[in-house]
Order: sequence, then structure tokens, then C-alpha cells
Amino acid sequence: MTETKTQEPTGRARAYKWGLSKGLGVPGDPLLLRLDFHHEAVVMHQFDEKQASTKIVSAMDVAHALARELSYSSGLLPSNTLWWANTKEGPVFALWEEPKKRKLALQERANQPPKRFNIPLPGLVFLCMPGKVPWVFAMKKRPTKPSDIVYRAPF
Repeated sequence: MTETKTQEPTGRARAYKWGLSKGLGVPGDPLLLRLDFHHEAVVMHQFDEKQASTKIVSAMDVAHALARELSYSSGLLPSNTLWWANTKEGPVFALWEEPKKRKLALQERANQPPKRFNIPLPGLVFLCMPGKVPWVFAMKKRPTKPSDIVYRAPF
């Protein structure tokens, strides 16, 4: 039986093998690109076998390049969903509730049961984010365009 020896990595390749057991036979994974994010600039370093190049790049270009690999899907949404958006704080959903009489509770005094009322209310739009109290707005009818007039909810 012949014994094969793997060539010991040198330089950059050796720097990335410190966390792997020698017996695994995992080939080196050379560094190809590095991004350094500074307060006011992003510096991109590109490496190939013989040279390295450095240049300043736009943070937005980096974000767009990385976002191209992402795919978004809301999945099935309830029929009362007006829209959803992915924001830096997380997803936001706008939900529509038709104008109708609603049962409301009013707590006037501590240690007393609340009074209950059936009150006609306008259509309501709830802007919902996971883990946060929704924002509530009132509308005369279901919105059909972004310029439709929105009111403060009567609560």
C-alpha cells in the first residue's frame, strides 16, 4: 500500500486551517474577498494567487449585491391584509377591519368590572409588527391607493 502525503499549506492557506483536525483532509480555502466597514467608508480587498487589490466601495452597492441572493415571500396572507413591508425593524403588516359595531370595554374604577358598550366604529387599519403594540388608524372605506385619507382612530 502506498502512502500519500498531503502538502502542508503555507502562508494564507495555513492561517485558515488552525481550527480543523489534520486528519480530516480538508483542502485549504483561500481568502478571495474582504470587506472592512469603517464609520464613513467601506474598503474592499480582493485577493488572487499573486496579488491583492484594494478600493473603496459604496455600502449601498454591497447591500444590493448581497440582497440579490435573498428571496422574499410573504406566503399566504389573510384577505384583510392591505400590504406588508420588510423594514430594518422587521416585517410590518397593514390589516383592514370593516366599519361595524364593536364591543368595547371601559374600565372606570379599579377592582370593578368594566362597563361594556356596543359602539359603531369606522373602518380600522392596524399596522402590526411582531412583539409590538399595533398602531391603529381610522378610514371611511377600505383604502385602494396610498393617497387615501387616514384619520386617528377614535380611542
